[in-house]
Amino acid sequence: MKYFIDNNLPEKLANAIREIVDGDYEVIHLKGKFPQHEADEVWIKILMEEGDSVIITQDGRIKNHEIWKDCGLTSIFLAKGYVHLPFYQKVGKIIGVWPSIVDKCENSRPGSVFTLQLNGKLI
Repeated sequence: MKYFIDNNLPEKLANAIREIVDGDYEVIHLKGKFPQHEADEVWIKILMEEGDSVIITQDGRIKNHEIWKDCGLTSIFLAKGYVHLPFYQKVGKIIGVWPSIVDKCENSRPGSVFTLQLNGKLI
């Protein structure tokens, strides 16, 4: 399974997670695969075709794209409070629950959508 960190989150977050998981999972910042300002519809379509991908984002607007409704991508949306957290707190919270994120994604049907709450719960 590939875990993609959206462009609205720092590339350093993807790098930190990748270092910690040490090859157990593929963790890729979107800009490592697509141009930084690639339209959401373009990268969503490509990841949909490739399959076996999870997107981690704090951009709730992508749910409004028509392609999103049928894309089948498993996704983790960060709760709104994450946008106001300093970088290290945001990274610490996400890394702290990484095993739960992986477990939830691997044991759910493709296309499942979760929200990562500030308290670390995935709902």
